[in-house]
Amino acid sequence: MNVFSVPFSGGSLGKNDGCEKAPQAILSNMPSLNCANNKVVITNNDVVVFPLDFPATQLNIIKTVKFPSIILGGDHSITYASFKAFAMQHTNAALVVFDAHPDLMQEFETPTHENYLRMLVSESILKSGNLVILGIRAVDEEELNYLREKGIKYYSATDCVMRKEDICDEAMAFVKNANALYLSIDIDCVDPAFAPATGYPEPGGLSSNDILYFISRFRMMKNFKGGDIVEANPSKDINKITCKLAARILADLC
Repeated sequence: MNVFSVPFSGGSLGKNDGCEKAPQAILSNMPSLNCANNKVVITNNDVVVFPLDFPATQLNIIKTVKFPSIILGGDHSITYASFKAFAMQHTNAALVVFDAHPDLMQEFETPTHENYLRMLVSESILKSGNLVILGIRAVDEEELNYLREKGIKYYSATDCVMRKEDICDEAMAFVKNANALYLSIDIDCVDPAFAPATGYPEPGGLSSNDILYFISRFRMMKNFKGGDIVEANPSKDINKITCKLAARILADLC
């Protein structure tokens, strides 16, 4: 599987500096995995980023990333350009996001990790009917209003834990008719007990087993063509448990 490393934290608004080191940290933990499946073969491609030039970084992601592939961030703002590249390469593309936050705050001049998803919808890069968000547990009133206004399908972290199989069935059925499926995994969808190293740790999240269950099922869908793993921050990690989980997610996606 091709992997594109995007070591960029400029879209975190200074709230998750250090997540630019995640791609290297995640890849360095790959050899230590003892996976049940065969050895994962990864070809890494480094995307050139410009820490002080957000538009140039976004443009370079769009020009560089080719699918099928997995993108390693970096903060969640990189998904704006990554999914835009995906949508340019695949018509009628769907997006499933695992995140503690909806990332649907008001639009700025450039996308950030707080509003990239709203900008994808507002700019008609992504149809609201092709979007599912799972694992939400910290929602601003403005985001909640936007979710309702656009009719976006979303599930709380509590639902994802308590009704894991049913929620997965529903979400998969919702995106099965899209021509191509993109998965975006913000590591903060996982409870801090299992993934403490992120900018916005929120209690009450998915367990590591929960996220791996969802990943294993979505990965088997015929229209799965790529995705990303974002917001892990090695500088905040404890015994590398967050980066090891991210590495396992990467292995399972591949």
